[in-house]
Amino acid sequence: MASLQAVREASAIESSLPVGSEAWLPPANTSPVYSATTQCGSHEQPPRRNMNASPTNRLTLGDLTVVLAVVLLCYGLAELKRRTSFLDGVLRGDGSQALGYETRNVAEALRSGRGFSDPFGIATGATAWKAPAVPSVFAGLMWLFSDDRAAVVEAVLLLHALAVFSTGAMVVWLARCHGVAWLGSGVFACACVLDFHYLFQHAYDTWLFLPLVNVAWLLGACWRPGASLGKWVGWALFGGVTTLAGPICGVAWLCSTARALWIEGQHFGWPLAGRRACLLFFVVLLCMMPWTIRNRLVLGSWIPTKSNLMYELWQSQCLGEDGLIDIGMQLQHPYSARGEQRQDYVQLGEMGFVAKYGQLAKQAIADQPLEFLRRVGHRLAAATLVYRPNRLSIRNLPYGMIVSVLLPVFTLAVALCPLTQVLDQRARFLTITYGLALLPYVLVSYYDRYSAPLMGLKAVAMVFAVRWLFGASTKEPAERPG
Repeated sequence: MASLQAVREASAIESSLPVGSEAWLPPANTSPVYSATTQCGSHEQPPRRNMNASPTNRLTLGDLTVVLAVVLLCYGLAELKRRTSFLDGVLRGDGSQALGYETRNVAEALRSGRGFSDPFGIATGATAWKAPAVPSVFAGLMWLFSDDRAAVVEAVLLLHALAVFSTGAMVVWLARCHGVAWLGSGVFACACVLDFHYLFQHAYDTWLFLPLVNVAWLLGACWRPGASLGKWVGWALFGGVTTLAGPICGVAWLCSTARALWIEGQHFGWPLAGRRACLLFFVVLLCMMPWTIRNRLVLGSWIPTKSNLMYELWQSQCLGEDGLIDIGMQLQHPYSARGEQRQDYVQLGEMGFVAKYGQLAKQAIADQPLEFLRRVGHRLAAATLVYRPNRLSIRNLPYGMIVSVLLPVFTLAVALCPLTQVLDQRARFLTITYGLALLPYVLVSYYDRYSAPLMGLKAVAMVFAVRWLFGASTKEPAERPG
């Protein structure tokens, strides 16, 4: 009876709070609802939150207007740089016309009916050099715009702007849930500056990776126990799509999946969580099976996403001095030069090429393991503290100087997030997701483009950190229960 009374009391408290105020509830292991159900061993679900949301925790027209103004300003500056020389010596050069280099070539092969092939612009046959999602979309845009590259570039840049706008809406909404919407707007503007080049001056894959990472993290952070079977199947389908888009998206989905299964196991028993995990694995496997089987039949290898992992490891380990991708490495790439690497790719085929350079990378690491660790350290520093573009001269631009200051500040915010768990239960999970999403790039290959899809997580971390550090001077959205 005492346990049921605790459940009723907690339900009354939660139903009295507006949407978004669940961020102020105690952690799961101290909530009266969770402790009551755990002690009595009941499978009763926690109470549902009141759907009569308070307007103070909903995005307002003013919030969206501010986010839109920031996006339009950045988009306009990028267009000004692209079409004129007015901002020369201030911003980085425009990179939108390339459409992702190898990605554009694969898309053109798809458009011409040759399938996924010819990543380097010459007839080299079937490929899995790039994950299938982005080239497929680019091929569709080429068909839609009758192979007008300028129109395709404009469409992809618009997709980038829409992705950034949705990210800003998420950041400001979470900030509004803490009563500091103004802080969310300011942090979002700074985050746009931090990753300006790859958000607004490149027409590549950030338009897809950024919202997928945001959605994967946010759904995992807001996961509630007792989800229906249909929701689990939908989550698995989403996982299949994100994994076929790119590795960083798949890692974000895996982090959220682990959290959801942990919550399910704590509240309804680990056997049920195990069955849910088997369901997820089966559905994701079905989603990835066509691409993986195609690669096995055409290329002779089981490749779930893309094939160039070991080549990128060789680049980072055997070229350059610090383990970071720079313009010198890029000029030796099979795409850029008709040198030894291009010849090897043509003669050996994609799988032979990857096997050769992968073996060279493994041998180099085995011969000099400390050198590998040194290069990993450089990649970690470049991803978190020291701005390291592919051209060092970029750091001397006003844009490069600003980014050099912003990068460690945002990294500090991510590092502080676990301390803000008392304010928001999503904070520690954000740091874990961010770190695991960066880890493959730190271990294998990194340059600053790879962290752009994490722009939303960095901005949310900054909101949490500033809210925690200066909480006494900010307005609380509601009284904390208890």
